[in-house]
Amino acid sequence: MRCTSAPMRRRRAMSEREAFDSFAVFKKKYDTFDMIGVIPAFLALIVIANAFFLSPAVVDGPSMQPTFYTEDAVIVYHFNVTYEEGDIIVFAHGDKLLIKRLVGLPGDHLTVSADGVVLNGTVIETNVGIPYIPYDGDIPEGMYFAMGDNRSVSTDCREFGLIAAEDMLGIVLVKIDLF
Repeated sequence: MRCTSAPMRRRRAMSEREAFDSFAVFKKKYDTFDMIGVIPAFLALIVIANAFFLSPAVVDGPSMQPTFYTEDAVIVYHFNVTYEEGDIIVFAHGDKLLIKRLVGLPGDHLTVSADGVVLNGTVIETNVGIPYIPYDGDIPEGMYFAMGDNRSVSTDCREFGLIAAEDMLGIVLVKIDLF
């Protein structure tokens, strides 16, 4: 048993010449249907992907140079993220969104002093800069430490302290070259 629409059954009953002559009208009806059905479905897919999985962002400022420059576009993944050392993250700090490199994870031992930043016994920065918040201890569960790649100009955890997990919005997957 074949299931076909009424317009398709009518087209099959037509002679070859009638079908050819009526094809423009037939195509126009189905093109309109495609536009009405496909475009909203595509837009819904984009909205769902943006809300639950991926979001675009634009870098503003020199703190992540040479990795990212001002006006670089990036895609941020924010669904069920497992953060690892070295990930580039986007997080909320006050009313701003910042992009930094994740350096310290929960359970890591961190020391921030005038001598530098030491993570698990490894010196990762010798010129801390002023101001900085002194810290010496294990990073608590649910907290993270991040720094900008361009450390001399970056406002990061050395200045404002640890980042709470609930403030982290996701990891940067890829830089998009728009031009």
